[in-house]
Amino acid sequence: MLDTKLLSYIQLKESKDLGRLQKMVYTAYLELGEASDREVANHLGIDRTCVIARRHELMKYLMVKEAGIKKDKKTNKLVKTYKLYL
Repeated sequence: MLDTKLLSYIQLKESKDLGRLQKMVYTAYLELGEASDREVANHLGIDRTCVIARRHELMKYLMVKEAGIKKDKKTNKLVKTYKLYL
């Protein structure tokens, strides 16, 4: 399964269809697996709202999907988690 994800990532990285931030968010899900928007933002060192927008775009492309719900360590609230569609 990981080989398929890496192949998909390589194809995306070379593709001109995705923007720089979309590729960064995609890579974060590749590295983290299932993660919340806050976890991706912390991993990349960018604003969470930027992650939300890019993740939403990747969901439209059927590259990222909703994975589940977990408790956020910082806010103690339940948050959605997402992962790669593969």
